[in-house]
Amino acid sequence: MVAVDTNIIVRFLTQDDELQYQKSLEIFQTQNIFIPDTVFSKLNGCLDLPINLNLSRFVKL
Repeated sequence: MVAVDTNIIVRFLTQDDELQYQKSLEIFQTQNIFIPDTVFSKLNGCLDLPINLNLSRFVKL
């Protein structure tokens, strides 16, 4: 099992850096992951900032 940090999740969601996005995608596709509670708190702060997220990738509208 691999613990992922906030950076890995943010890179996956935002796709703002292609190399980091591909690495994060590989982790999510090939590993059993663990996300610590503290990451959710930090993630909330990061995603509260104005960024260009295409939510249709994650939510069926």
